[in-house]
Amino acid sequence: MIGITISGGINQAEAKTLKGTQPVKHIEMVSDSASIIQLKKELSKLKPLDPDTFKSKIKKEISGFTLAEVEAYNEPETGSSCTAQYINGEKSVYLMITDGAGKAASQVAESLISNLDFKQYVTPDSKTKIIDFKGYPAFFDESMYAEDKFVSIQYLEGKRYYITGTGNNITLEELKAILEKFSL
Repeated sequence: MIGITISGGINQAEAKTLKGTQPVKHIEMVSDSASIIQLKKELSKLKPLDPDTFKSKIKKEISGFTLAEVEAYNEPETGSSCTAQYINGEKSVYLMITDGAGKAASQVAESLISNLDFKQYVTPDSKTKIIDFKGYPAFFDESMYAEDKFVSIQYLEGKRYYITGTGNNITLEELKAILEKFSL
């Protein structure tokens, strides 16, 4: 006989069997998917940022990296987006930010679900990982670091903005530390 207990929200499902308690990954994914679907509903009700407001949210400096360039867009079919480049000597961080409000809610939800789906293919020695970051599954990639000194993290910021952050000449841990300090 198997009983299922879900307590406290995401990632806390467990199965009680005759042999004891064991985690159940499928239920965790369903729970995560349900929270992403709820987020999509909430985001679809919001109005996307206009370009000037979007630009004004971008910090001039993060962890010693200075803002070198920022552009913001608002497309009727896809919503608002913004790009920002930060420089610190030979090191750089480039952010591509999608405002998940309005029509972009589906795109943001699909990206998060894709991260959940990809998690099943990650092995301990993979150069790509899915890690909970700022409350949601995030895609961490250092597969090009050895050759090109290039890393990236794709994650949800502030339950609204889907960010692809890339770093040149920095490690994945350095990029993570920078993005932990970034907020909108």
